[in-house]
Amino acid sequence: MTDHLITILAASVGSTGFAFLFNTKKIQILCAAISGLLVSGMYILLSSGTDSLLLNNMLCAMLVTAYAEIFARLMKAPSSVFLLPAFIPLVPGGYLYYAMYGLVTGVPDEAWQNANATMLTGLGIAMGILVVSVIVSGVDMFQKNSDDENPEERME
Repeated sequence: MTDHLITILAASVGSTGFAFLFNTKKIQILCAAISGLLVSGMYILLSSGTDSLLLNNMLCAMLVTAYAEIFARLMKAPSSVFLLPAFIPLVPGGYLYYAMYGLVTGVPDEAWQNANATMLTGLGIAMGILVVSVIVSGVDMFQKNSDDENPEERME
């Protein structure tokens, strides 16, 4: 339990640090810290239920992308301001490192296993972003079309 708490707090600090690197406003830095908490907490919960890297990362990416889209609209800022720091805890740096280490030290099984985990993690993140982005684009397009069909309502 203590390990999970440390992981969640470290993810929040990491996301906050990247928010500082992107020169975000103070309130947006707070949102980045919260997103780090959310994504790492959800990942820990999902990991205890399933071993699927693809599914766990996809669901976490969907949560973070929805979070970023909501806060982008609330704060009238680009969604990338909220999205990029939130994904820092999901980046598969450890898997990539050990894949390269396996290649360098001549352990191809370890290299392949970690390279596979890196690819599944990246694919899960990409799929999660894609699913939510398509839904948000569809909702935006629907709202725009419904506004265009009733121009007399806008004039009042």
